Amino acid sequence: MLAEAAKMLTALSVLLSEAKANTAANTLANSASNWCQERHYLTAAVQAMLSEQNDRRRRLTANAARIQVWSLQAAAANTKQQTARFILLKEYGKYVQTPGEQTLQTFETAAEPALKLLRGRIENYDATIAIADHSVLKIGATTGSTGAVNGAPCKASTTLQKTPTTLCETPLQTEITPAAASAVLKNLKAVKLVARIEVHELLDGPTLKV
Repeated sequence: MLAEAAKMLTALSVLLSEAKANTAANTLANSASNWCQERHYLTAAVQAMLSEQNDRRRRLTANAARIQVWSLQAAAANTKQQTARFILLKEYGKYVQTPGEQTLQTFETAAEPALKLLRGRIENYDATIAIADHSVLKIGATTGSTGAVNGAPCKASTTLQKTPTTLCETPLQTEITPAAASAVLKNLKAVKLVARIEVHELLDGPTLKV
């Protein structure tokens, strides 16, 4: 558990610094070629980190419950041998629980700035998609009639219709998953990110800029 935490903490510290792309095994978003794809990878990374935190909390909660059971069993034991056995188990549980709690606190402290960074980028990307989704229009079919010079005036009409956005395609589920992101984070050496991410830089009318 401690070794796993060390790898994750190292990965998170790298995430907050500049790094050059390496391989898919140790580079987050290595296969991304635009900000849409990067968004999918970053979302998976956030989910992976939150899942790791939740898993650690669940394990600690389960450990605490087990320690409490051993304490009650020690108090209710019928023989000195049984009492000694449950006391030993209880003390061992405390011995494991204390560093586990400290490791979780250290992990959460290190993860907080990384999660803030990733969530900030994702929010910018989500805002860009929302703007595009409500801004893309198309010209509908036209209708009209013709008339003589001395007859009724000519009329024509058309409609504007919002088209479904295809700004960001659905990610490949076999590649961009929290589990895959977690595996990369444990061996992380680099992060591939789009340099400029402000909404007005990502969208310029109907044209995307990366």
